Parts: sequence; structure tokens; C-alpha cells
Amino acid sequence: MRKAVGKKIIKLLQQQKTKFIHGCINNKIPKEIAEKIFAFIEPFAGYGFNLAHATCYATISYQTAYLKANYPAEFFAALLTAHKADTDRISVEVEEARKIGLEILPPDINESFKNFTVVDKKNIRFGLIAIKNVGEGIVQAIIEEREKNGIFQNLEDFLSRIDSKDLNKKSMESLVKSGSLGKLGERNHLLNNMETLLEFVRKKQKEKSNGQTSLFGMLSLNGKVNLKLKKSDPATHQQKLLWEREHLGFFVSEHPLREYREIIKKYVTPINQL
Repeated sequence: MRKAVGKKIIKLLQQQKTKFIHGCINNKIPKEIAEKIFAFIEPFAGYGFNLAHATCYATISYQTAYLKANYPAEFFAALLTAHKADTDRISVEVEEARKIGLEILPPDINESFKNFTVVDKKNIRFGLIAIKNVGEGIVQAIIEEREKNGIFQNLEDFLSRIDSKDLNKKSMESLVKSGSLGKLGERNHLLNNMETLLEFVRKKQKEKSNGQTSLFGMLSLNGKVNLKLKKSDPATHQQKLLWEREHLGFFVSEHPLREYREIIKKYVTPINQL
């Protein structure tokens, strides 16, 4: 009967009605009363909603509407965090946030926290934990080091200070492609020097485990970058967007078709005008 009502299967409901009335009669309940009782049930096969359940929904609707109206950035940061595993849902919420004047910023090694975070009243920074192939261990290490010793001044400073076994090729590539290290170096430049970066990390971790302080480490305190990286052409705008889609689940900076909007308008009809 529950299935017949919940799934609105009329044929199955009629079968249950016959069983119900026979059951009532067997339990010495008059047929007329049995039919009256079942008459209360039948409308639910069309639509039914429990009053207590409706009250809960109304309360939550009021509370969330109040938060969205008065604390929009905080509201959307919480909403995006709650749905961080559902990229389809997140893309809808990002567009909704942008409609009311909020900006969803790509992840940043010096500003992002574990989850989506309000940077100021108009900006929400992407959470590091939502980046594909970047685990909780490395995220925690980044945040703790930053809170303890301040923001990362340059690429060498970042690679020297993060002491985590999770800082490997896969996580480094994801941090680079997602734009998290954008203020420390150009994406394609870092990717084409990935082996050099990883070797530098291995060397630093080995020095720390041996209790050594190198001349390079002392120089980095003065803001000098000792990494010798080979030159590389910068990534194209389209390539950056594709990397965002790959590692964040959707296009954060902008949609790749945005620059062709005026051209596309000549050939398509918006769905709301059909």
C-alpha cells in the first residue's frame, strides 16, 4: 500500500483496497466503515503531505531565506560547501550567486581554506579540499603552516615550508592546474618544470629529516628564489578554463563560450523565448 500511494500506482492501490476491506471484515469491522477509512487514504495517491513535515519545511525555508537576504556571501559559502561533491549542483549555485552580485573566486594557496570561505562581503574563495587529487592531509598542512608562519612569499617559500608526504606529483599538478599557485608562478611554466619542483621538495624534506639548514634555505628567507626553471610559453586562456573544469568540476573564472556570446546570439534562440 505504501508503494501504491507513494508511487501513485492506481492499479496497485485498487488491489490493496480489496485486501484492506477483506482484512477489516475479518477483524469484525463493518464493510461501510472499512470503505470510509480507505476513502481517507485514496487522495494521497494523488498528492499528500504530512502537516508536521510541512511545518518543518516552512521553518527551514524562512530561516534560509532570511540568511540569503541578510548574509548572502556566508549563505552561499555554506551552501557550496554542503554540495561540494555534487558539481552539477554547485554550478547552478555559482550562477545563482553571481546573479546577486557575488563572485566565486578560484582557489588560492594564500587565501583558501578547506571549504568555501568568504573573503569579503562580495567574494567567496574556492575551498582547497574540493580540488581533484588534493587530499585532506596536504590541505591541512598548507593551512596550518600558513596560519603559523604567514602567507607564502614565493614558490620556493611554499615548497620549502610544506612538509607533507602528500605533496607529490599528482597533488602538485592539481594545485597548479586549478590556479591555486597562480600568484607564485604561471601555470604552464610550473607544469613544464614539474620534475624540478618535485626534486626541490624531496631535497628540502630530506634536509629537514637530517636536521640540516642549507645555504639555499637561508637565501629564501630574504625573498630570493633559487629555483632554476626553464622557460616556457604561458598557458592559453582556453587551456586554463579546461584545467579548471578538469580539477574543480566546472568553469570558475568564466565559461569558455563567453567570448563568443555576441556571435552565438545570431544563430541561437534562448530557451525562454521558445
